[in-house]
Amino acid sequence: MDSCLLFEQQTSGRVTIKNTYFKTITQQFYYNPLILPEFDYSKIFPVENSHYWLDCYAHMADRCVFINYPSRVQQGILEIYLEKVFDNNIQKMLNLNLPNQHPYVASKMNVDNVQKIINIHWRKNVAAWQSNKNLTAIELEDFFDRSRLIDIVETLIGQPISCMDKFNSIYHNWLANNSKLRSLFTTA
Repeated sequence: MDSCLLFEQQTSGRVTIKNTYFKTITQQFYYNPLILPEFDYSKIFPVENSHYWLDCYAHMADRCVFINYPSRVQQGILEIYLEKVFDNNIQKMLNLNLPNQHPYVASKMNVDNVQKIINIHWRKNVAAWQSNKNLTAIELEDFFDRSRLIDIVETLIGQPISCMDKFNSIYHNWLANNSKLRSLFTTA
């Protein structure tokens, strides 16, 4: 598959995988583990992303990776997430996250504590990913070095980048839109 077809970039600079099938089915299972997913492998891209780890991933993929970052930058990442995804609207953040919580957590979650709860979830997820022998870390800080990022992307897709002009355009736009994120690594 042409690697140019896998990704799209939003005006905020956020780069996402175009396919939502894999993300949707894994999210559904993560929040409702009593219903086992039946994956239609024809709908799964060679490179997929998920914010959830399911044990079956280790049997589905040659390589599973996660984006790692030092705990000292997590609060800053959460603030950037609130800004970019929710336009700094905590109510929007709550509305998106509330339906996916365990009923007890959902009953306690509100605009005053949604960031703290997400921060706890993220901290637990990263710790679990770091200790998972089936996962390999990709350092977020390496995304700011073009040559390291090219190595990461080419390793993930198992081939050279076929559209370097598009990659460069997306990369430079991403850098321009992520100066706050970059500063977390230079000031912390």
